Amino acid sequence: MLKRLKVQIQITIESISLFNQIEINYSLLIRINDDYLKTTTVSDRLADRIAAFGGSWKFIILFGIFLFAWIVWNTLQLTRHFDAPPFILLNLLLFFLAAFQAPLILMSQNRQASRDKHEAIIDFAINFFMYFTLKASRHQTSTLLHQYYFR
Repeated sequence: MLKRLKVQIQITIESISLFNQIEINYSLLIRINDDYLKTTTVSDRLADRIAAFGGSWKFIILFGIFLFAWIVWNTLQLTRHFDAPPFILLNLLLFFLAAFQAPLILMSQNRQASRDKHEAIIDFAINFFMYFTLKASRHQTSTLLHQYYFR
């Protein structure tokens, strides 16, 4: 009975150690996110927000409504036309939107790619460490159980 209790206590200690490692790894990921927020400038975060909005369904729907309203306003006979068909002012607006939005989206994607690469390296290191920790824990558990049952 005492031997069985000793084996269970040692297995429990190994489990606690493993969970502590998982907590440390989680806190490491939180720290990486904090470091990313500290190293990015205000203009970088603004570019990220604009790119996130520009690539969303909300933007597509709102911009579709805007384009539809612009075209209807300038084709109805009941209203004063400030941009008659072929909508030269609208084409100029679309050109400026594309010219300014594209570099912001590319900047945001480049930053996200470098962040993803950094996180992938850290994830690999964590997984590599956890693999050997689990392997050692399994070996110790197997050894303890073998000692308990075959002696």
